[in-house]
Amino acid sequence: MEFQTICYSVENGVARLTMNRPKVRNGLNDQMARELREAVRLAVTDAQVRTLLLTGSGSAFCSGADLGNVDTSFDPACRAAQSESSLRFVRDAINPLMISLHHCPKPVVAAVNGPVVGGGIGLALAADIVVATESARFLPKFTPLLALIPDLGCTWMLPRLIGRARTLGLSMLGETFSARQAEEWGLIWRCYPDSEFSGAVDELTAQLARGPIFALAAVKTAIRESAHTDYDQQLLREMELSAQCVATADFAEGAAAFLSKRPPVFGSSGNTDCEN
Repeated sequence: MEFQTICYSVENGVARLTMNRPKVRNGLNDQMARELREAVRLAVTDAQVRTLLLTGSGSAFCSGADLGNVDTSFDPACRAAQSESSLRFVRDAINPLMISLHHCPKPVVAAVNGPVVGGGIGLALAADIVVATESARFLPKFTPLLALIPDLGCTWMLPRLIGRARTLGLSMLGETFSARQAEEWGLIWRCYPDSEFSGAVDELTAQLARGPIFALAAVKTAIRESAHTDYDQQLLREMELSAQCVATADFAEGAAAFLSKRPPVFGSSGNTDCEN
């Protein structure tokens, strides 16, 4: 498939998905959302891909939904039509993208290379590991500027990551916060000086690409499922997933390497589907 709004490439086990609408700060439209979802599908089904990297071109990561074609008429009929159009956009393009990222069995890294606005925050948080440049800013402007609610999963992610008080304050007041604050709050994994960012991202994705692919998928499954299980159930799930990991060649390599006091060399490309 030839992409028009994103760039897609695979190198050394890493699939790089770059949002490529820099003139609108990588604002999401229907086409970009659908192309990103297709790129995720390609990466998941490609045995050569072991890690996904999501980032933006130009100076921004993502400015949320592209509002360039929004009808601003106050006419009730126009408002109703705009509401229906918005619903279709989210239902048919945005939500399928977010679900594909959330359930992707391979590690997903979001490299926030610049400002991230509104729904772009939710897009970044759909990744497993989020890193940002030190100069990046997060702007949750849904409600105070646009009279909208946070979307792209923000109302699910934010309370779990930074708590109810911060989530409500940021959502209702729309205060900008820095990448350093995001790191301190536990919203992202780490921020790096701008001059070191590219190298740090390459090192991080390379490390994941060298990792035990089934075990990484199992970690994602266990942590995702813990959101709706109790402690006793989670112990049982850990037992099941650990048993599946033990059956892999990567575990045999890891154990042999540990006993031999050498670094493991994982190479299993096998499947990443963790059984229920």
